[in-house]
Formats: sequence, structure tokens, C-alpha cells
Amino acid sequence: MDSVIEIRRLKKEYLAGENRIEAVRDISCCFEIGESVAITGVSGCGKTTLINMIGLVIQPTQGQVIINGVDSTNLTHKQRANYRNKIFGYVVQDFALVEDYTAFHNIEIPLLYSVEKMRKSERKRRILAGLEQVGLLEFATTKVRNLSGGQRQRVAIARAIINDPQIILADEPTGSLDSQNTEEVLHLLHSLVAQGKTLLLVTHDQELAQQCQRQIKMADGKLVG
Repeated sequence: MDSVIEIRRLKKEYLAGENRIEAVRDISCCFEIGESVAITGVSGCGKTTLINMIGLVIQPTQGQVIINGVDSTNLTHKQRANYRNKIFGYVVQDFALVEDYTAFHNIEIPLLYSVEKMRKSERKRRILAGLEQVGLLEFATTKVRNLSGGQRQRVAIARAIINDPQIILADEPTGSLDSQNTEEVLHLLHSLVAQGKTLLLVTHDQELAQQCQRQIKMADGKLVG
């Protein structure tokens, strides 16, 4: 396998008044093309901070995130935004959808900000294909506030993959779902891995973690296993 992400001595500090908090401390590891990796540990151990640095949402205090051989430290603000739009698909626990938008228009958002400009007809084709992939084609014109939790998370996944990203960053994506919807969402995420995408799954649930090909465990901002 080839590395799609390499992180080198990654560190993130925050100031809380006069105190300096080390959220992530000197982490180095690689993630390969087409693998699923569970990032585990108790709440507050630094899991979300780590994937937010990997996904270029926040800047590390020090260290490097190497994406397809490119050191993201050297990227401009615009280039970082383009990487977030094209390389990464983000799925979070609370869905982060626009409640008054339809499923169709929520999924359309990344396409509107894509470097790759396309005709309205092509956007529509992609969005409907994305809805079909997650089993929600019949809900294209439904406002997401009227969908169930599982349906909303599937809309969020369709939005995350609409630009065909290499890497899916999933931060507790089933934390607010029941067992049946959890199983359906995980099946969908792992089907994306089978298509060659890399999945980084943040979870504190060992049953979910064991479904991934590999696990890395964090504690107090460090890798411990």
C-alpha cells in the first residue's frame, strides 16, 4: 500500500488563561490508501483535534501533515481550502446540515465551492447519483429537518463524498443513532473503503473500532497503541 497521509511529530497547544494545554503531543503515523482506521480513546484525549489537523481544519502548533507527498505546511489558505473540498470528506456526529435546505441542496454545497466548475445539469446528475448511492433518492426534495437521524446522516455522507474525496474523516458518525441506523451507516462507510477510499473513524466504541482494519489508540494527546 501507499501512504496517502503521513503525519510527523504533530502537536497542538491551546492557551486557557495562563495555562497551556497540550491537546495533541508529538504524534507520528501514516495512513494508507484504501484502509479503514479507527482512532479510539476516551473523550478529551485529542482524537477530534488530531483529525481536524489531518483534515486541515486547524493548524498544528508544530509538525507536518503530508498529503499525497505534499507538505500542507507550505499550502496557502486558498490551497488548504481546495484540499478540504477535494481531498477530504467530513462526517460528524451532529450531521452539520442546513436544516431548512432539502437533501438535494445540502449535498450540492461542496460542488458550489469546488475548483472544478460544472454545469447545473452535471451538478444535478452527480447529486441524484449521490442520493441513490445512499438510498435516499426519493427524499431529494425533502427538507432535512423532516428526515430521521439515520437519513440525515446518510445525507451528510452523500455530501461528504460528492466531490469524490480520497479520505473520509468520520468523527463519531453514529454517536446519535440507534443500533439499526448505526449498522446501516457503518455499512455505507465501509463500502466506500471497498471502493478504494481511506476511512479515519473516530470512536470510543470498541465494537465499531473492531470493524476497521486497524486501530490506533490515544490517551492524553498521545498515541498509546
